[in-house]
Amino acid sequence: MPELRESRATVAAIAAVAYVMADVAHEVVGHGAAFLLSGGRSCVLTTTRLIVESGKGGGSMSLWDLGGPCGNLAMAGIAWAGLRFVRGRDGRQSLLWWLALSYSLFWAFGYLLFCGVMGRGDWYAVIDGRPAIWAWRAAFVVVGWMLYRWTMRMAGSGAAWSSKTIATAYIAGGVIACAGAIFDPRGPIEILNSGALSGFGAAAGLLWMPRGFHGTRETVARSDGWIAAALGVSILYIFLLGPGLTVRF
Repeated sequence: MPELRESRATVAAIAAVAYVMADVAHEVVGHGAAFLLSGGRSCVLTTTRLIVESGKGGGSMSLWDLGGPCGNLAMAGIAWAGLRFVRGRDGRQSLLWWLALSYSLFWAFGYLLFCGVMGRGDWYAVIDGRPAIWAWRAAFVVVGWMLYRWTMRMAGSGAAWSSKTIATAYIAGGVIACAGAIFDPRGPIEILNSGALSGFGAAAGLLWMPRGFHGTRETVARSDGWIAAALGVSILYIFLLGPGLTVRF
């Protein structure tokens, strides 16, 4: 049988869908559900944040801030189960779930590290105003770095694709992350502040993870269906969720 030829367009399409899954899990499902549970009733959901309408916020800001990372962790659990189910059956679905798992964990734990260093963000809201804030921030840095490194080792041990395939996925994920912030209500600066930070920054571990996979490398063949699906998802992500969806409970 002739050797299958890798389709970078299909890899990029799968990566775009996987990133959108991780982002929606964080911004829409995670923050949105926590906002509702904390008593919130009206907000604007975007690709980069949950914006509270004046006077209609929830009762506990730390709760709905923490919802974002919790959404990523939940998505990681779903992706882990999905990867176990499809591995060895469908290489393209395996790549989707592996990327969704990696994006979600890199985002959750990279964000923990970021919050410790910068003193702001979702994890920081949990400790804001507490005594010994510098000790908390130092703990965030240490724990965040340890968990980020663990994710690199874990993801690397299951990476059944070439370095070029993963690099293509990394670039595609970063591009869709930036594109999703083009119409952000807070202005195009969010392309850098949020899109590039989460897409290219948090996921940088994809490029540096140790490679421990010793099985047969998988090749992603061209799929017009995946490319079309990614195009549809990207349009909704950029033009519908990007400018913001007003939600009232």
